[in-house]
Amino acid sequence: MSKMNAQKVLTLLNEMGDIDYISEIGDWKMFYAWRRLHEYATECLHYEIANKKGGKKEETRRRIALKFLKDSEIKPANAKHWKGNSWIADGYQYFSDGSIVFRFAEGHHIEGLPQIIPGEDCDVPPNTEAIVNKLYETTCEAPVTKSDLEIVIATWKAEGKKAKYPKIKIGIAFYDAEVLLNALQIIGVDETMIKQKRWDSSGHIDIDGRTAAFMPLNPPEGDIVFKMLDNGAFLCGDKKIRVTAYAYPGSLSALEAIEMPEFAASRLLRESKKQRDTLEPNADDEARWALLEADDTQQAHELKYAS
Repeated sequence: MSKMNAQKVLTLLNEMGDIDYISEIGDWKMFYAWRRLHEYATECLHYEIANKKGGKKEETRRRIALKFLKDSEIKPANAKHWKGNSWIADGYQYFSDGSIVFRFAEGHHIEGLPQIIPGEDCDVPPNTEAIVNKLYETTCEAPVTKSDLEIVIATWKAEGKKAKYPKIKIGIAFYDAEVLLNALQIIGVDETMIKQKRWDSSGHIDIDGRTAAFMPLNPPEGDIVFKMLDNGAFLCGDKKIRVTAYAYPGSLSALEAIEMPEFAASRLLRESKKQRDTLEPNADDEARWALLEADDTQQAHELKYAS
């Protein structure tokens, strides 16, 4: 039996009518059958396109990017609900989860990703174009390889670490190893150099028009204050909205703060905001502000209030 002609199947389905027309008929079995067959044929078509374009590696780029978008969900405080999608601007293909942004020049777009029109279908994370336009502002670079990341992730899983994400230090910054591995796969390389800038960002990868920028897309509002305690704990807060964050002594975030306190504070506050149902200060925040604003905060016993 010959292989299914995905393009022909999609043409036949379109001749039957679009999904809205099928739903108006009221035959829900036909509706679900049409939708599943359309999704299957679309996947087959894009699989064929990816393999013709660049073989297995190109299909891997598309598959990992689809999963990345499926897992991406952002609810900005002053914007519409945002779900993972790609969008086109000035010939570039963008997509982001709010803490990392991908940008691909023409000729490097990933085919078959869900796509939106920013501002019309829904909003996208702000400042993406401004972020990638500052990529040249780097001060150092460090090597990163797919094999090293896979070892870190496998070890983290085998040891049953309590940390939510497997962390790895590359150059001057710390990364979620799984996110960094996804970035390499979506870009389509097994090893590369990641460019970094102290205090400002956690770096970016830029290879022949394929870019991944690990930068805060939503920096904390207001002035950031931070303080390292004698016992190794790290406290930080946003003075405008009074939200705080805390890193335990010996944690990767606390160690990161020794070298890069401003960057660590920015990242911790951003993560703290994402995890909250409201940005109103709570009891923990008030206790931490007492430590941040006091002349002498080097009292370890007071940390019980900043759990």
